[in-house]
Amino acid sequence: MQAQAYEGYFESGTFYTAGQPLRIPERKRVLIAILGDRQSDIEKQAAWNGFKQMMKDTEHENVLLDDESFLRRDSGRSLINFADER
Repeated sequence: MQAQAYEGYFESGTFYTAGQPLRIPERKRVLIAILGDRQSDIEKQAAWNGFKQMMKDTEHENVLLDDESFLRRDSGRSLINFADER
């Protein structure tokens, strides 16, 4: 299978590359990726709202960090400095 990639834009239902419409033979398999250059303010706000909701939904999970395996406070054990070991 030979693949080709083209960069261009759609206008009025026609794909243009280098300013010229691109002719694609009938019944060819095609992959189209729509690259959004900018997010709208509504999309940005929706993403932030989703992030804030995710933070709220996982607030109770901080208690998991109290497990000795994930302890982030002083455990009373002294640190080992491997540079001092000989």
